Amino acid sequence: MPLMNKPEQPVPTSPPVIVNRFGRFVWTFTIGSMLIGGIGFYAYGQYPEWFNGIANTTNTNRQVAGRHVITTAPKLDATQKDAGSVSYENYDGFGNMQKIKDESAQQKGAILRGFINMPATTVSRGIYLPIYEGVSPYILSMGAGVGQPDRQMGGKDNFPVFAHNMGDYKTAYPSYFSPLQTMNQNVIGAPVYTTDGSEIFKWQVTSLDSHTPNTQTSVMATKKDQDPELTLVACQEDAAWWQRFRTTGNTYAPERIVVKGKLLSQEDFDKAPKQDQELFPDLLNKTVTTENDSNKAVSNPDLGKASKTTKATYWISSHIPDIIVGWSTLLLGLIGINLIHSWRLHRKSRQ
Repeated sequence: MPLMNKPEQPVPTSPPVIVNRFGRFVWTFTIGSMLIGGIGFYAYGQYPEWFNGIANTTNTNRQVAGRHVITTAPKLDATQKDAGSVSYENYDGFGNMQKIKDESAQQKGAILRGFINMPATTVSRGIYLPIYEGVSPYILSMGAGVGQPDRQMGGKDNFPVFAHNMGDYKTAYPSYFSPLQTMNQNVIGAPVYTTDGSEIFKWQVTSLDSHTPNTQTSVMATKKDQDPELTLVACQEDAAWWQRFRTTGNTYAPERIVVKGKLLSQEDFDKAPKQDQELFPDLLNKTVTTENDSNKAVSNPDLGKASKTTKATYWISSHIPDIIVGWSTLLLGLIGINLIHSWRLHRKSRQ
């Protein structure tokens, strides 16, 4: 009997290929990017000030460079007030982030009175800011400001220093006076350092009031022959403030955070220990100089322009919303391409 040919065995077929290697890569990239983008959207929606604080810190550093520190309280005439944008009127609220950026970008003159350094503690981040004369919107866009005229740092005065609370006290240092928001009574006894370019003053925190009414101007008062006093003031941005801000967009704060300090010691800057000088890198590195004449101390707006890196950082941090929107558009495009590609492969596998 002749041998019969074995029936041909059917060739096993692979299941339909719906997503090839390219498709898997696109899906992985898309899902990962959506997770990262979603976290970014949430963070920006909850705390837009986190990102904006970077831009303002960068701009502050740009404004400090090339300025003179005046070592005595300035006697201002009309010309100086106009040139330095000096105003001691109470400025309620910062308006919005764009207003601050627009103010600091004006490059007007300003009178630099010195610097403040409050080292980080277990309850707060550190503070390092220039201190200018006055509390105009322009001044407070660049750093801290002296809230009353004719006040001498370390003299027999109450030296009141104001700065914005940007709401970004959870982000990288520095961020104006935002760290005051997280302080509690444990900060009493902590050191604060200031300099007028000639002397370094060491202060010790004596009190903290987190809910001082905005109308209570006595916190700035100075008494005849009183002991030297330092007063730090920032807006109180508690839960009630945030609720009102998110509902109305109004940045007015009816209450202030007020930190008081007493003078412990002072020392000549040039003779001070290196660790004390290092608290004020702008003076140590000679990016600013001292000047006794307030006429000469009005800064030259042409000095201290930003480097390319600083400008790039400022631009990126100022365009966070645009970057998020652009990234989201890219993600949607990738999702669309991936879906079309997968659909075509699926149809091909069925033919």
